[in-house]
This record gives sequence, structure tokens and C-alpha cells, in this order.
Amino acid sequence: MKDKKQAREFANAIFLSNEQYVRTIALNHSPYPGTLRDICQDVYLEFVSHAEEWDLTDPIRCKALLKTITIHIAGRVWNERTRHLSGHLRELASRMRERNEKNSLYFEYQEEYQLMLFCIEQLPEKERKLINQYYFERISTAEIAQEMGISEDLVRRNLSRSREKLRDFVRKNKEKRNE
Repeated sequence: MKDKKQAREFANAIFLSNEQYVRTIALNHSPYPGTLRDICQDVYLEFVSHAEEWDLTDPIRCKALLKTITIHIAGRVWNERTRHLSGHLRELASRMRERNEKNSLYFEYQEEYQLMLFCIEQLPEKERKLINQYYFERISTAEIAQEMGISEDLVRRNLSRSREKLRDFVRKNKEKRNE
């Protein structure tokens, strides 16, 4: 990034495109009523204020960074909001939080998610870029086709082949881990 303003504008765009992701994590870590907006605001401020210190060019790393910041802030907000509760209510609130975390699809599939990120990194550059653009940056196949100067149908076929390679790679890595 050239300057702080440019870095912060870029971080702002990244945050806005991942806001629902941040909200989901925040709700799982702090289901106390009324905390969602506070957590999201704090995550936004933290993410944007440190934008020039981080490499925000990789969407996967940006999600990991947002996840870490959100978990930390949600835990802090949770502790602040439940501190004043009586012992019984605090225990009940903690059980509710634990249940939310256990039932979260995000936590159920965290290991698979990490494996998938590792496998994406192993793909050839062209396929990795295609996967990142379509799934992480949410760019349509039409926009990708226009950028690459190819037909939209070819983009879909390339995505299909890339997904197949990714599935094979994930399967092989799971088998290696289970040995």
C-alpha cells in the first residue's frame, strides 16, 4: 500500500465484503443480547486501524485475520457483559455460549477448512487465482471471463476442473493424516 489512507480504504472494502463472516463468528463467541453491533464495530476499527501493518492482498489470510480479531474481541465483550451477572446466570450464559460454539458449523469443520486452505495453496497459480476470485472475492464467472479474455463457459469448466483437483488433493491429504 502506498499510504495509510489507501491501506485503510482497502481494509474497509475487505471488511465490508466479509461482514457476514465476522457476524457469524461474533454470534458464536458472544451470543449475549446486544453485543453483535459492538463486536462488529470493534473488529472494524481494529482491522482498519492496523491495515498498513498487514499484508491484505491474500483473501484467505484476510479471513484468518478477521477471524482471530473477532474471536478475541467477542471474548472480551462477552466477559464484560456477563461479569455483572449473578453466579447462576453467568453459568447459564456460559453454557449457552458453549452450546453455540459446539453447534456451529464453523467449528465442526474447522479442521477441514484449514486443510482446504492448505490444499488451495498447493494448486497451480492460475487455478488458485480462479478459486480465490470466485469463492473468496465473490467475483462472478462473467467478470472473471471478461478479465481473462475467455468465454464464461470456459471459466466454468476451469472452475470445475480446479474443484476436482482440489477434491483429489484434499482426499489424498486426509488419507496421509489418517495413516
